[in-house]
Amino acid sequence: MKREQAEYEWTAYPFGLKASWRLVLGVPRRVVDAVRWNRSVIPTWRSYVVAGLVGLVLGLALYFAFAWPWWPFPVAALVVTAIAFAATALTSPAARSNTARDLREAVTISPERAYLRRRLDQVKPYLKADVPIYGLQPEWQGLRYFGLLEDDGRQFAGWGLTHRLEDPAEPELEVITYRTPVSRGEAVVEVAASGDDDFDDLLERSEGQWRTLVVTVDGEASEFSLLAHQDEWWAYRTIGGRGVLLHGMQGYPREGIELARVQDFTPYLDGHVEMLRRLGTA
Repeated sequence: MKREQAEYEWTAYPFGLKASWRLVLGVPRRVVDAVRWNRSVIPTWRSYVVAGLVGLVLGLALYFAFAWPWWPFPVAALVVTAIAFAATALTSPAARSNTARDLREAVTISPERAYLRRRLDQVKPYLKADVPIYGLQPEWQGLRYFGLLEDDGRQFAGWGLTHRLEDPAEPELEVITYRTPVSRGEAVVEVAASGDDDFDDLLERSEGQWRTLVVTVDGEASEFSLLAHQDEWWAYRTIGGRGVLLHGMQGYPREGIELARVQDFTPYLDGHVEMLRRLGTA
């Protein structure tokens, strides 16, 4: 399904900021942070100590054997270690996408352009998806924003869209569309919090706990496999060769859910910006 990116390029920004020398001088720091924040493997100080010691031993050995300068070797070992860990920011499609997005933002000194680029980067993985992505029907009233993005190391494998009711309990429903079918148990494990003994026991007993939940999909009733745990629940079904998982949180109601293929991501993008504002990061 092809979606035009031009529809998502806005010409206004809400903050009224102006470029300053602080933005220019902060480019190197922001570039380093863009890579550092997106690494999939985070080094500890021990990693650098071990690398430095290995380089030092090698340097001293070559110094006594051939009278080579010893000091470049521990320095080189530290540099190579830092580069190796930095490279983990590019090891998967999601990591590469996030790193590229943050790098583009890091070198942008115009707040207006950075804001517009950030909005486009947020929606780009969904616009480029080569599978239909499901969300709640357009008539649903509430806050919509982008959710979980999954990849299999080669390409994006799952696209999540979150829907929050304006209620003090903040109940949420995330709809995740998978590129290929997965088992219902695997789908639940992917999004469930671990470390809960009750939940772990529930998964072990899950084959006897699944029930049926009727959900309207593209105007037709469909039966999903439902698993519930306290105020959280999961419902899974394969639709058109794609796995679709519903993840209800904080007691999101299960009745009357209607799914539809998302044709316009503007409400999700606007809601995403609103969520960032509420979190104080916009």
